[in-house]
Amino acid sequence: MIAAIACGPGPGDKFQIPQTPSAVWSKFAQRYDSLSSLALSGDLSIENGRAYDCSLQLLYAAPDSFAFLAEGTLGLDLIRGAIIGETGFWEIPREGISERIFPGVMISLPDENVAIDPNTLIRAVFYFRDLHDYQYEKRSGSKLIFVRPGADSGQIIELNRDSATPISQTFFAGRDTVKSDYSSWGSVPAGAVFPGRIDFFSTSSGAKITYWIKKSKYNPRIAPANFLPNL
Repeated sequence: MIAAIACGPGPGDKFQIPQTPSAVWSKFAQRYDSLSSLALSGDLSIENGRAYDCSLQLLYAAPDSFAFLAEGTLGLDLIRGAIIGETGFWEIPREGISERIFPGVMISLPDENVAIDPNTLIRAVFYFRDLHDYQYEKRSGSKLIFVRPGADSGQIIELNRDSATPISQTFFAGRDTVKSDYSSWGSVPAGAVFPGRIDFFSTSSGAKITYWIKKSKYNPRIAPANFLPNL
């Protein structure tokens, strides 16, 4: 099932749900119950001292496998890689470069002033992956705020009370704080919805990142080779 994500009326124009915190959270979480895999493609923009743009494909296979491919304007592979759990690899095939990925490791793009934490990217884009242990905290206007506390980390999700879609997600890990904002929602079959745009900022890297999602494929078959290094 493939759908283009486009700007337009939000899901709040399509879904009528009770507006209690528990009902809104339940509707939000249930949209992704049947999702076992997801393929996204679009454009990524990074600003971290200098600007960097590329096309980006992201693959997700439940529960914890991710693969990515960033391509330049000429269609040449820039960076590909995969993460299972929190560890994996990234490589630049045409240059014969390959590195391991561990929590906190940054991927340096062709300009060394531009770098990104792949685990941060994954947590921002695949916001629906782990929705356990959240507690309702308060309402602020049309937003319902849910918090998952943690000793060394925590997360906050703000949901639109009318559409049961996330407005933002904030997560904390050590000294790093990452804030993600979601907009331009579109629907795909089976009742799931995905944003057409994700903006996020990491305090540790200082990078401002925007991902415009142009296409999504719901529950595709993903080849295991996507998660294996070529080098």
